[in-house]
Amino acid sequence: MHDRSCNDVFSNYSAFVVGSDQVWNLCLTGNDYTYFLENRHGVKKIAYAASFGEDDIPEAELKRVLADISEFDAVSIREKRMRDFLAEKGVEAEYVVDPVFLLSKENWTSNLDDTYINESERYILVYCVEKSATVFNYAKQLSRETGLKIIYLNQNLFFKEKGMIYRRGVGPKEFLKYLEHADYVVTNSFHGTALSIIFEKNVAVDTVLHEKNNRRITELLDTLGLNPLAIQADPKGKKISFDYAKKIIDSMSKKSEKFLQNALEKR
Repeated sequence: MHDRSCNDVFSNYSAFVVGSDQVWNLCLTGNDYTYFLENRHGVKKIAYAASFGEDDIPEAELKRVLADISEFDAVSIREKRMRDFLAEKGVEAEYVVDPVFLLSKENWTSNLDDTYINESERYILVYCVEKSATVFNYAKQLSRETGLKIIYLNQNLFFKEKGMIYRRGVGPKEFLKYLEHADYVVTNSFHGTALSIIFEKNVAVDTVLHEKNNRRITELLDTLGLNPLAIQADPKGKKISFDYAKKIIDSMSKKSEKFLQNALEKR
């Protein structure tokens, strides 16, 4: 967003909420400090479930980042490790859930009744943010064992994979519909994982990204007591119990909503 359009927007509101997924990952945004609401005064600044992504804050940018965050009226972070890191630097932040968890399964599915997807048979759903041989191999093995076809959602034509029915151009409502009706979900996406948990799907997750542990996903699974979801440990076709996870999500969602409400109401 350009400075001029930022100024136009800021002149019309008394509070701004920044969040959430990797919004403070400077490597991802190309060192765009717009998301830190830098030099924006006279408005309430709130960070909800802000995420730095996988990497730590670049050392060259650390001083500037901490100064910007310190000017927020209320700060909440999606990952515990970054909440703790900020605390060590003297910046107070609360740990909250990703915004998708603020809505229940019923909330997510309530507007999908008239949504059409071209699938009449049972299937395994594959959703990847990056191409993953681990995901593909697992899905194919699961397909052989269950006899179910594989539906693969991705926008990238170069990510096509043999043995899977490729679907691109899928919008948000169609994506949720595919997820709702899948027998299994295999993914390496944080939000693919999160929504599968909300929908209580039998899900297997590739927790490795760029040959490293995907800490965003593993922390989520650990918090919800769902570590066995990692593909390497997940028995084929094992039914997952979400009873404990639902209790944690319910408790944390209420706490997260309270943070946001208090931040907006605080003068």
